[in-house]
Amino acid sequence: MNDLQAFLINKRKELKLSLRNASKLIGISHSYLSTLEKGIDPRNNAPIKPTPETLQLISNAYNTPYEYLMKMAGYLNYTSDNGKLTKKDEKEIEKILDETKEKLGNAEGLMLNGELATPEAIQSILDAMKVGMEIAKQRNKKYTPNKYKKNE
Repeated sequence: MNDLQAFLINKRKELKLSLRNASKLIGISHSYLSTLEKGIDPRNNAPIKPTPETLQLISNAYNTPYEYLMKMAGYLNYTSDNGKLTKKDEKEIEKILDETKEKLGNAEGLMLNGELATPEAIQSILDAMKVGMEIAKQRNKKYTPNKYKKNE
């Protein structure tokens, strides 16, 4: 059993939810949630990996950080020293996110899908931006020549 499977099962039991009730809360079918908990696609017996969109639904329903689920599903990997984020990188990302949050908060009438953006929607946008910036920084580190790398 992988980490994501264990998390899904334990969180559902912790919340005392049936498979059907948990799937309604998340917004996916009960059969798909069952498949995710088992970790195997019954059609071909291959390991199953939920999409980032599904992980976002699970994150919202179970009040769990999206990045945590992305790591458990194997989309994010911080173990490589070559792509490891430094404190400077993290501060830079936070600065950009703070500036963006301020701009989004000051934007009157910000619309998403024809409706006013809720604070939760804005936070989801910021969470997605953070993940994207971290991935981009890690990938860019792979291509930085060693003579330009600083020990931080």
